[in-house]
Amino acid sequence: MKIKFLGIGGAFAPMSMGNSNMLITADSGKRMMIDWGTTAPYIYRDEMGLDFKDIDAMYITHQHGDHMGGMELFAFSRFFIPLKDAEGHSVRPKLFAVRNLMKELWESLKGGLESLQGKIMTLTDYFDCHPVTENSSFEWEGYKFTPVQTIHVRSGYIIKYSYGLAIRKIITTQKGWKTSRLVKDEYDAYITSDTQFDRGLIKYYESSKIIFHDCETGPYKSIVHPHYDDLMTLPEDCKKKMWLYHYGKKVDSVVADGFAGFVDKGQEFEF
Repeated sequence: MKIKFLGIGGAFAPMSMGNSNMLITADSGKRMMIDWGTTAPYIYRDEMGLDFKDIDAMYITHQHGDHMGGMELFAFSRFFIPLKDAEGHSVRPKLFAVRNLMKELWESLKGGLESLQGKIMTLTDYFDCHPVTENSSFEWEGYKFTPVQTIHVRSGYIIKYSYGLAIRKIITTQKGWKTSRLVKDEYDAYITSDTQFDRGLIKYYESSKIIFHDCETGPYKSIVHPHYDDLMTLPEDCKKKMWLYHYGKKVDSVVADGFAGFVDKGQEFEF
């Protein structure tokens, strides 16, 4: 499996840095996007030269525009210029999201997507929807993906959650007629998405081979993301496998400070 960062910028970073969205490519060649923000369609299609029809699935972590703002364009594109199967039927892209978030996504998207000439549309007209029950996982192309709920924003009395992903490979073995499936205890990768600083996440850091963590680096601390200074307080064995993204400007001492580094736009990792 490979994971490529279409962008690495925070919500207010220069648009050229791209939104912090990721492309996962399975061993089979199928592709799944982790988030699809405002800049994602242009980076994916115009900069990378790829076709929207090459995307098999999409996972959305939360509702902010830099993580789902390009979904209307993607949905219309796949509806009017569909991928066809061998029998000529349109193939809808799979959409994975935690169940409550999927309902909220449609509330955000239906202003544009609900109305087509002669029909009232629903989310399932555009996507093959796979709502994920809280405290459960979903499988895609030989890997198990576990949404990890974190607090992103406290809005009055309401908490707005974000759902990062802990990813593990499913190992399948065949002995005679019996097929066995083993899911490893250790996570191959943990992607935080957007989260407030939370030392309670250390259990995921410790049990992951590689960590991709959102990180603010500016002088203003928004609280809704961990600041570089916050992450500096983590144990050394966690920092050394932690790659930082969703930033505005790199910190030159990042490796000396014990981190794996800052992710660059377009950088790809294989695991």
